[in-house]
Amino acid sequence: MTTFYAWTEITVPNSAVKGAFITIPVGKEVTKSQVGEKDWDNLLAAGVIRTTEYPKGVLTSESPRNAILRKASEQMKKANEPFKHELEPS
Repeated sequence: MTTFYAWTEITVPNSAVKGAFITIPVGKEVTKSQVGEKDWDNLLAAGVIRTTEYPKGVLTSESPRNAILRKASEQMKKANEPFKHELEPS
């Protein structure tokens, strides 16, 4: 069975309480039964729901793309730390 994740906050009607809503936060698993058959395909096509897990460590003010680039940059800096003395001019 495929797991799907919310890449945008999703607000859907609460079937248990008339007039109430449920919010599915970014990064949480989401199912067709939570969202509803009617909206599922549109949300999937728009990228709101994806099979790819939302990147961990994303700051609330940055896009997933920028979070991945930031994390890669941090990893590169850490990996180059032992060679820092060789990279600095004499």
